[in-house]
Amino acid sequence: MSNRNYPLKVASFKIIILEQAISEITESCLYYNKKIPGLGFEFEEEIFQLLELIKDNPLLFPIKFAHIHEAVVTRFPFVINYEVFGKQIIISAIFHAKQHPDKKVKRKRK
Repeated sequence: MSNRNYPLKVASFKIIILEQAISEITESCLYYNKKIPGLGFEFEEEIFQLLELIKDNPLLFPIKFAHIHEAVVTRFPFVINYEVFGKQIIISAIFHAKQHPDKKVKRKRK
């Protein structure tokens, strides 16, 4: 048998982004684009790269509250909160890291 690395077949997950989280992305993109043209698009790209990482490995990021995982965005001071239910990943919030943590937890899924 050869000494080759074979990719593991991993169950695929579906990401569902709640409306509130979409609004947070949109508002933040607009804010960053006003500060520096094009920066909002870079922010959006960072968010979607992190969402892909979450989709590929949802258990990679720690649980911070109850069953809510928290992934930190690298270039921007934001976090993504999500829960895993079977094969679904629910993105419940995308927050500026300096926002009060209680506000993150109090958000309810619709």
